[in-house]
Amino acid sequence: MQDMSDNPSAVGDKLLTIIDRAGWAVIVVAHDDGSRFAYTVGLTLKRLPELCLSCPATEQGVSMLNDLAERQIRVGGFDPGQVTEAAGRPVRLDRCADLEPMILVRELCDGSTTAPTALAATVLN
Repeated sequence: MQDMSDNPSAVGDKLLTIIDRAGWAVIVVAHDDGSRFAYTVGLTLKRLPELCLSCPATEQGVSMLNDLAERQIRVGGFDPGQVTEAAGRPVRLDRCADLEPMILVRELCDGSTTAPTALAATVLN
């Protein structure tokens, strides 16, 4: 995992390379208080909701979102309120109305005819 926050053009280039190769990328935002927020970028281009979650550990958040994104592509999407598993942990997926923190999703979809939507994963137990 690489911190490229000081070089925005490198972030954009790397992001597009990952999306072209894998179909999506996972972004992790670490806050000063130690909390982390992770979200996908690129699923909107497949007409699927982006995914997000609060995660205590970066690797766990990336693993869970990669698992959910891969499965969402395979099955054609999740229903809001659906309970499933991500990286072996039960999660509930609910509509996420606030895309404000997901800045790279908004930038990627700027001018797109597909308005981005998102599902927030809440870890159960």
